[in-house]
Amino acid sequence: MTEIGDTLEDLIIEESSVSSKDPQPEEEEEEQDDDVAPRSGEYGRNSELFTLKVHYGGAFTGEIEKNYVGGCLDYFDDCNPIDMKLYVLIHMTNGLGYGTNVGFMYKIPVVNGDFSLRKIEMEDNIVDMAAIGKQNGSVELYITQANNIAFLDSEVGQLGEIAEGHNEDSKGYSGSFNGEEFHDSDYDFCKDDDVIYNQSVATAGRDLSIVLEQIQVNEESEFLNSDELNSIYSSSDEEVGPTLRFVLFRLETDMEDPNLYVGLQFSSKNEYKEAIENHAVKWGKEFRWKKNDSIKMRAVCLAYNCSWFVFASKMADSDIFVIKTMGPSHQCGRTFYHKRVTSTFLSKTYVEFLRLNRKVTVGAFQEKVHRELNANITRHQVYKTFQKAKILIYGKYKKQYSKIWDYYEELLKKNPGSTVDIVTVVDEISGKERFQRMYICFEALKRGFREGCRPVIGVDGCHLRGPYPGILLTAVGIDPNDFIYPIAYAVVEIENKNSWRWFIEHLKYDLEIYDQQSWTFISDRQKGLGSAIHEILPRIEHRHCVRHLHNNFKKLHPGDSLKARVWACARSTYRKRFDNEMESLKQYDEEAHKWLTENTSPYHWSRSHFRTIPNCDILLNNLCESFNSVILEAREKPILGMLENIRMYIMERLRTKREWIRKRTENLCPKIQKKLDGEKFAVDLEKRVCDCRRWELTGIPCSHAVCCISLTGEEPESFVNQCYSKTLFMHLKS
Repeated sequence: MTEIGDTLEDLIIEESSVSSKDPQPEEEEEEQDDDVAPRSGEYGRNSELFTLKVHYGGAFTGEIEKNYVGGCLDYFDDCNPIDMKLYVLIHMTNGLGYGTNVGFMYKIPVVNGDFSLRKIEMEDNIVDMAAIGKQNGSVELYITQANNIAFLDSEVGQLGEIAEGHNEDSKGYSGSFNGEEFHDSDYDFCKDDDVIYNQSVATAGRDLSIVLEQIQVNEESEFLNSDELNSIYSSSDEEVGPTLRFVLFRLETDMEDPNLYVGLQFSSKNEYKEAIENHAVKWGKEFRWKKNDSIKMRAVCLAYNCSWFVFASKMADSDIFVIKTMGPSHQCGRTFYHKRVTSTFLSKTYVEFLRLNRKVTVGAFQEKVHRELNANITRHQVYKTFQKAKILIYGKYKKQYSKIWDYYEELLKKNPGSTVDIVTVVDEISGKERFQRMYICFEALKRGFREGCRPVIGVDGCHLRGPYPGILLTAVGIDPNDFIYPIAYAVVEIENKNSWRWFIEHLKYDLEIYDQQSWTFISDRQKGLGSAIHEILPRIEHRHCVRHLHNNFKKLHPGDSLKARVWACARSTYRKRFDNEMESLKQYDEEAHKWLTENTSPYHWSRSHFRTIPNCDILLNNLCESFNSVILEAREKPILGMLENIRMYIMERLRTKREWIRKRTENLCPKIQKKLDGEKFAVDLEKRVCDCRRWELTGIPCSHAVCCISLTGEEPESFVNQCYSKTLFMHLKS
């Protein structure tokens, strides 16, 4: 079993890396709508329940008043005939934005699909309407204005707290909503041509309360508490119709700690769903979706005797969900083991934190979650959170490979003259085209290198990090200020002779390497690179990085003394000195001397044997190493993210360096000028001193003094201190 690292940085993406030995594995909650109330016609043959379809906000037209124009449609499920009362209807209309000055009419189906309408003027009308609903599974109720009902006020106030119906914006309300009526096949009215309701069904003497999704009765108060039950509509008696008050939810600023209230709009169902979940986690409350479909969603608290709920529905001709009604505040306590604090939730919530803190440990992350969310999570959850967060940060690795050709076309479109090459292979099993390699060399880099850089190129390869293995090959030059100058880069499947040959061939073509003797390549001794360069560019100078040479050398010959002697050989600028240093090494350790002579040639690693044409005495391949270090984070990203990161870095680097050099007044580049200034010393022949102090320390003119003396036409010997004279020496022997 592969061990999992304790930080996001150490995380291995593959699912198989997650340890199965954690004593408390996380089970992701699957949201199921197992409590959705049945639609009309689905209550069962022996069911007492029915759905009340409430039309409101419109008006009847025509002489016979059968055409109800405009308005909205709400559904109230699970209505029980024995619980239907007029005061229940009046409270229901309060939730829809009406006062007490309203009237009711319900539909009575008759033969041949026709219907009639009857006003609700007494309790018997309610009983009749409920009987129709029970028989058909649903009944339609119309709310009208300015129809006083004498006995209504006497029953208002008998209900304590009542939950909302399911607002379903079906028709546009004049001035506020637009759009046609929603059609839901679950609510198709099933007419029975053999049943005609012409008589009232007498039912009396029952103490009733309606089940509108969920009913909570407040025993301490006989009156409806408007602070506890909120509606999207104004409930003023003086208003003619509903007044909508909408506020748009701001995803960027509000999602961390959502403040829920009636009238709050969400751009989509998923946004509303996420806000409810974040709100529940923030306050440590468990809930479930009692309604969860494409048009309406209702969340209720799971705690016993807690009346909290929130209901939202979809607006007509829009994806927007708006909170229509809310119940009272939570009366339950906090839970510290929240079922919705899953790895998926945590990865989305802390994706930005994990992006900026990839070294965070499992324990530190557990403590952060506990401190901020008051939730306890297991180590197993943290591991899965790290995995999912990394995928969120870097996108879908596999998905980005499918877009590689789009990226290819965009690069060539925006960078004419650039070289972009993609190689694909056909998968033997699936028969599908699969990405293998990609090479990129921008026209600006090609032109800049040919016109302003010395013919010295460092090449190197480094591993990509992520679920899909690969190697990033890079070619880097040196600009006139001895800074790195990226030339080209490529993503290949593996580092071998074939992939290096493919890369070097592209470089040869892009950089027009024809006079090979004037070119120098420097690299580590990578697998297959040496033979690839020798085959494609047999006459160029190929230097080996001395650091990597010594790393191989010290495996058999360790020690600082041997290291110093190898470096002395490498730094020798002329062959006489090189031979002397090699002889010194041989005297010190003959086996070490033998290893160097047999395993490499001084033409690859000593300045004494380098060509002078490139005007560069570089010994280390820190060109590519420096470049690789600045793109370290990019190498962890999916392929398109990595390539874009590299492109943006190069583009920004060219811009900043160009602006920087324009501000300089010297003829030489600053770094070169500094080197030149560092080698200057003032010489005073009269005082016989030099700023390097070597003349003062030894009494023998230094090289700087010898140069000045020669310009005067005098002999350097005349400036040597008398302590070195022959006369003085003779006095010692007399």
